[in-house]
Amino acid sequence: TTCAEPGRGSEAYTSIEAIESIMPPSNNKGFELHFAKESPPLLAITMARLAKQEVALKRVTGSQVATLVFPLGRATLAGEEVIARYFARVAPASAGLYGPATAGAPDALAASQIDEWVERSKEIAVSKGSDLDAHLAILNRHLRMRAAMAGYALSLADAAIWIALRRASVDLKSISKGGTHVCRWFSFCESCAAFLAVAQDFFGVAKDAGSMEIPLPDAEMGKVVTRFPPEPSGHLHIGHIKAAMLNAHFAEQVWLRAGCHWRWWYLSREG
Repeated sequence: TTCAEPGRGSEAYTSIEAIESIMPPSNNKGFELHFAKESPPLLAITMARLAKQEVALKRVTGSQVATLVFPLGRATLAGEEVIARYFARVAPASAGLYGPATAGAPDALAASQIDEWVERSKEIAVSKGSDLDAHLAILNRHLRMRAAMAGYALSLADAAIWIALRRASVDLKSISKGGTHVCRWFSFCESCAAFLAVAQDFFGVAKDAGSMEIPLPDAEMGKVVTRFPPEPSGHLHIGHIKAAMLNAHFAEQVWLRAGCHWRWWYLSREG
């Protein structure tokens, strides 16, 4: 069933009522993402993993619009971008999935810039040859002084652009011609567990035996605190960097607080 949207002529869209009418009754205890097996909603799946939300993937035959069914069927959301934006918003503001927060509130400008990159990703996904090269050049300039597309952490914008490049058959080897900065950013994306899992599950990237997924038994999201070793043995060395990086990894994994504790008088004692 389709409906004509006012002001959009003959363009049609699938109504929410029509989607709900074909969805089976659900007593699911967690999120379920229903989609046509020929067109997985990669942006929604990536954002769910970035937001650390457990989602059961339900592949169906036909041309069903990607639909997120909430626990116990209490609500549904339809459309890949709608679902992706929901997961970006439901994550803690500190995760920065919809841009950095200002004074505890979402930054409207950063969120709008992320939306702009999501729109641009649609052109990149279907680009080839010189058109794709032009997009890579734009991305390379944009990333010259940035680690991420918008804000200070991987966000909805990074996921959208990365998926678009992957859909345009771009890999780490072929993107190197786009420039140093976009190549660095692409490597950064694929080092993220959420991105890597999508690359392995949907783009045929080989699975590496190594993993940084070190479990923290009984850890609760946001309630774990780490600190830098309180008594550095003299001046900083590579061992301290390893400890700091592990703290940062676990901080990202379970949204914990990682802090430093310095006691400067030990440096003077060691000369």
